[in-house]
Amino acid sequence: NDEEARDLTEILSNELSKMAEKLTNKKIDRDFKILLVGLGNSSITADAVGPLVSEKITVTRHMKDYDERLFDLMRCCEVSSIRPGVLGQTGIESATIVRSAASEVNADAVVAVDALVAGSVERLASTIQISDTGIEPGSGIGNVRTSISKETVNIPVISVGVPTVVSSSTLVWDALCLAHADISCLEKNLKTVLDNGRSFFVSPKESDIVSERMSDIIADAFEGAFGVGSVLD
Repeated sequence: NDEEARDLTEILSNELSKMAEKLTNKKIDRDFKILLVGLGNSSITADAVGPLVSEKITVTRHMKDYDERLFDLMRCCEVSSIRPGVLGQTGIESATIVRSAASEVNADAVVAVDALVAGSVERLASTIQISDTGIEPGSGIGNVRTSISKETVNIPVISVGVPTVVSSSTLVWDALCLAHADISCLEKNLKTVLDNGRSFFVSPKESDIVSERMSDIIADAFEGAFGVGSVLD
């Protein structure tokens, strides 16, 4: 509901700002530079969370050069945003694009938003995960690309992810566990069979609503941490 969404937005916003300050050892103020990266394929509903977040935030970096007085009145950080797409669309690794963009805008940190593969059915479309160790686009579906992390981008990377799909093997495994099936004796062999490369991925039938709603929450949280009105001193 709306009240829970507001509470979640506030919690996520606070975590983003605290993590950014800790990782960069800088105060979030008008001179703090943040790059929002919307990872994923906007043409696939379950993979559109990152691009949707990128669309919904207000970029402000250009305003500082355009009208510094107006920028001060906005009370925000220098916010930039990119949507690097996927390798099949650009022919360029997302990490390469992010590193170049971050260097060009002299960003202090990157916030990378992406859709994830759920590790259990219970986490599907019900959690927002945040990490300071970066992200490997496509790793959840076995399509591992170069990681987007401090080691590859040269500045701290905060990743925000939403589990929007689950593998068929996880569905079967969870169903057996819920049914209290005695699988202890064949656990190793069963996992091998389920993960034999033939599994497929399933998204909720309301995946369009999930992506839209989750992107709203993440975008609002990002704005609360770095956007217009976030710098109150």
